[in-house]
Amino acid sequence: MECCEVVYERTLTELEPFQSSSELRYMLDDAHSGARRYGVRISQSMRGRVNEARCSALCATRQQCRRLLCFLYENAVLPVHLESIMQDICSQGLLEKLEQGNERE
Repeated sequence: MECCEVVYERTLTELEPFQSSSELRYMLDDAHSGARRYGVRISQSMRGRVNEARCSALCATRQQCRRLLCFLYENAVLPVHLESIMQDICSQGLLEKLEQGNERE
């Protein structure tokens, strides 16, 4: 069963010509909790349309996933950029470092 928990919400204001107003939601996705992995979703609502991006099975714990969501939220990552940012994070081994850091705590 698929389930998402909204962890952060952000409102972007209208700043013509740079950005339109929109609502962003950063969600913890535990659709793969049977595999004990957690993912992220970002949803952007703008002018009655919703754009969403998802990366599944990224983190071993909810705590790790919430830290990742905090990073995405604090940097105002949009759905359109999620895949490339996650590729960068993975290529640098940052998810592995996150897991190793939690093992030491």
